[in-house]
Amino acid sequence: MLAELSVTEFGNALRPIVDFLEACLCESKRLDEVERGLHERLRELGLGLLDDYVKAAGDGDRGATVRRNGRELKRSQKLHVKKYHSIFGLLKISRYVYCAREKQAAEYIPTDEHLKLPAEEQSYVLEDWSQRLTTNQPYAEARDILRELLGIEIRVRAL
Repeated sequence: MLAELSVTEFGNALRPIVDFLEACLCESKRLDEVERGLHERLRELGLGLLDDYVKAAGDGDRGATVRRNGRELKRSQKLHVKKYHSIFGLLKISRYVYCAREKQAAEYIPTDEHLKLPAEEQSYVLEDWSQRLTTNQPYAEARDILRELLGIEIRVRAL
């Protein structure tokens, strides 16, 4: 669980960042090079922590069946994957869904509800930043800015 993240595990997660900074000092790197490298490593750390948070929320298994709005819904036999494009990168969230019958549209997805996930793949933060950028720039240019700043690939259509 996320709450049980030990000091050792957290230190291990930070170790590559500290190693990078020490190497930069030994090599007398320019500050802008250190800044870019540090930004990239902090994004990786952010993605890992976000993934840990999602995993701590669970897979949404509420039993073989649940009752919602007076209906009995059945749990999917296998986990369904939702792509989630965050400002840190892409997460693939595996979770159970509930529907009246297999291969029908999901009517209840506990993990999505618990995490308040958006219906689309983009996070609300990324969606907000995208909208702000596309207000004053062409979509392709906004995509390039997001790629440069966040190191993520986003389709123009998604913007």
